[in-house]
Amino acid sequence: MSDQQFSVVESSPILVDLLNQIRRMENERVDLLQVIASLRAERDEARREVCRNETNQLPTMADPHREAARRGWDCFKKEEQMAALDRIAQFDQENGLL
Repeated sequence: MSDQQFSVVESSPILVDLLNQIRRMENERVDLLQVIASLRAERDEARREVCRNETNQLPTMADPHREAARRGWDCFKKEEQMAALDRIAQFDQENGLL
C-alpha cells in the first residue's frame, strides 16, 4: 500500500475500524485452528487407547491398527492435520496476517 493510500485509510475511522476487525478475526481464526488441532490430537489419543485396550481384551485382534481400521478410525495415521494447521499459522505469520 502506498503512503497516499495508507493516509487515506488512516484518515477514515470506519476503514481503521474495519481493518482492526479483520485483524481480530484473523487472530481468532488462528486460535480456533489451534483449538481444533488440539481437540483432534486428544480425540485420536483416546481412540488409540480404545484400540489398544480392545486388542488386549480380544486375543484374535492382536493389532491395534487393525482395530482402528475396523472402526473406520485413522487415529494411527501421522498427524497430517496438525502439520497442515502449523503450515497455515506459519504462512499467516510470515505474511503479517497475525
